[in-house]
Amino acid sequence: DDYKAVRDAFRLYRAEAPDQWDWDAAAVPEPLTDALIAAKKEKEREKKARQRRRKREKEREAKQVAKEREAAEHARVAAEEAAILAGKTCHSCAGVIQGKPFERLEFRYCSTACVQAHKRELMAEAALRRLG
Repeated sequence: DDYKAVRDAFRLYRAEAPDQWDWDAAAVPEPLTDALIAAKKEKEREKKARQRRRKREKEREAKQVAKEREAAEHARVAAEEAAILAGKTCHSCAGVIQGKPFERLEFRYCSTACVQAHKRELMAEAALRRLG
């Protein structure tokens, strides 16, 4: 920051006394006038305003995405509850049955793996009842 302050001091003086020195040979950048200072401040204000706008838009989008996720989760839960009430849950894994269910005896299943697993469970229960 000290370097920039010194540099700007030379640039300000160059604007006041353009013919006093060979400014190009001294490697002093273009003169710093009031118009340039005002333009730079305006540009910084616009940049900050754009950043604030962008931040607000991102926050709005994040809120919208959160609302959409919440609505989707609510719809999923409602669909599962409706499926439970309608008897469209798997007797083996208790998952929601998508499409046409697999049926065995009076039970409904979501996959053939669940049919086999529940069949084994029923057989084991029957064997335990027989043994005692």
